[in-house]
Amino acid sequence: MHAIALVVLAHRSIQEGMGFWAYLVRWLGHFHPMMTSFPIALLIAAALAEVLRLRHGAEWLGGASRWCVILGALTAVVTVPLGWAFALTHGSSWILEVHRWVGTAAGAGAVAILFLSEMSRRPGRGGWLRAFRILLFLAVPLIVLTGFLGGAMVYGLRAYAWNWHAPGAVDASAVPPPVATSQAATAPIIITMTDDDVFKPDKMTIHVGEMVLWKNVSGDTHTVTTDPKVADNAKDVSSPVGAAVFNSGGIPPKESYAHQFTEPGVYKYICAPHEMMGMMGEIDVKP
Repeated sequence: MHAIALVVLAHRSIQEGMGFWAYLVRWLGHFHPMMTSFPIALLIAAALAEVLRLRHGAEWLGGASRWCVILGALTAVVTVPLGWAFALTHGSSWILEVHRWVGTAAGAGAVAILFLSEMSRRPGRGGWLRAFRILLFLAVPLIVLTGFLGGAMVYGLRAYAWNWHAPGAVDASAVPPPVATSQAATAPIIITMTDDDVFKPDKMTIHVGEMVLWKNVSGDTHTVTTDPKVADNAKDVSSPVGAAVFNSGGIPPKESYAHQFTEPGVYKYICAPHEMMGMMGEIDVKP
C-alpha cells in the first residue's frame, strides 16, 4: 500500500511540474498540525505530574512523568521537521517565523528534558532531578506559546478576542453584506482559494461592472474582505474613495463568494483568518 501511495504521489508531482521529493516533503508537511497535539499535551502532562509529585510525594507520578516525557520527546523529534516542511508552502510572515523558531526551540528542549529525566533516575539523582524539573517547568510556557501561535496561523490573532454580545444584540460590523449579484452578460472572473492559503491569482486588473467570483477549492474556511475592522493590520486592506467595504464572512470548502465592482480604483483584500500567513490579494478596477 505504501508503494502504491508513493507511485501516486510521484505521478501527481510530475503532473504539477514538481519533483517527486519536493512533493513528498510538501505532502508530509500536511501531517504537522496533527502531530503537534502529542508533544504539547504530553509535556504539559509531565509537568503536572511533577507538580503533584512535589506536593504529595507519590512516587508513581515519577513513572507517569517519565512516560510522558519519553513520548513527548519522540513525537517532538518528528513534529519539528514536519513543521519545517509545512512552512514551505505557506508563504512568509512574522507569525510563521516566530512559530517555527519557537517550535524548534521547544523540540530541542524536549530532547534535553528527556536526557535530564533519564539521568535523574540514577543514584545520587538530586542535582539531575532539580535540573530536570526546572527545564520542564520552563518549557511549559514555551510550549503554550507554540500552540498559541499555531492556532493564530490558522484562525488569525483576532480569533482569541473576546467578542461576546448580550443575547439579542447584533454587532452590525460582524454581519456580512449580501453576496453581490451581477447584471453583466459576461461570466465572472474566477479567483481560487487554495490549501496553501493563497489567492490564485493574487493580483489582477478588471473593469468597472465586472464580477469576481472567489471559489474555495481548499479544505479550510476562508474569507474575502476589505474591511479594516477585521484585519490584524489595517494597512493590508483598502478600497477606493466612495467604494463600500465588503466582507464575505466564512466561505466553507467548495463554496463561493461573488462581488461586482462598481467603483474604479485599487482594492486590497485579505482572508481574515489567514492574513498573518500572507493570504492577501489586490484588484485594480479600471474605468
